[in-house]
Amino acid sequence: ITSVWEMSPGRPVCYGWVVARWTTWRLWEYHISRQVCVEGNFHFGCLNGLVTLEEEDGTLLLGWYHHGELASGPFWLLYPSREGAMYAYLQKGHEVKRLSRAVFTGDRVAWVYPDFKTGMVGQFVAGTMLSAREAEIVENGEENGVPKIKMALFETNKKIYVFDPSTDTHLSASPLLRDPYERKLLHVQTSRIPGAGVGVFTDVFVKRNTIIGYFNGIHRHRGEIFKDTDKSAYLVEGTHRNEMLDIPEEYQSWQKYRGSAGHLIN
Repeated sequence: ITSVWEMSPGRPVCYGWVVARWTTWRLWEYHISRQVCVEGNFHFGCLNGLVTLEEEDGTLLLGWYHHGELASGPFWLLYPSREGAMYAYLQKGHEVKRLSRAVFTGDRVAWVYPDFKTGMVGQFVAGTMLSAREAEIVENGEENGVPKIKMALFETNKKIYVFDPSTDTHLSASPLLRDPYERKLLHVQTSRIPGAGVGVFTDVFVKRNTIIGYFNGIHRHRGEIFKDTDKSAYLVEGTHRNEMLDIPEEYQSWQKYRGSAGHLIN
């Protein structure tokens, strides 16, 4: 086993790899605030074949290299909590130099929901959706050992979904526009239990541990929450330290907000 390390002058990054039997290797890139681990094969010192890149939070990117360069073909970004995936197909002559989120930039990038049937296709930049339409997977295959899919726009839903992140004061510019995946799985109606109000009900059979909905909310600091004498019943923990998500009072009714049904699932 051979270990090689290189410090880049003037840059807060360190590269290194461990070679075993001269075929497999692991490469770490240490930045000031994050660590990335790449694993794959090489031939004559160049990446060659299937390569995976694991980000610090467990997000996994995978695709194919050919003699040290990104090959044309399918590429995936898989989220660790299985809430969905990103898919892009690089055509010949592309200008992307290395495996990163920059691969998921273009007008035909796809977001694939957990059922791997439903998705959204449109304009993305580095994995962030700018605008997209509902789509469905119509063909599955494989190329260079990487799963390949073909998606078709959903003609019965021509609504355009746009980048509209929630903030500490803003929830949604389209509060009644439903999420395509949730719309297939869930409906909201008044519960038959007296006094229970409205509830969320599945329209299809779902297996255990299936993600069936999402939670969107305004972003609040945990310290702010504890100062409130009248705490919201819709608080959930966010993905960042001390972050809480909440549904403003004016959007707690299903008649006012349908962008996600997570706040009605309990």
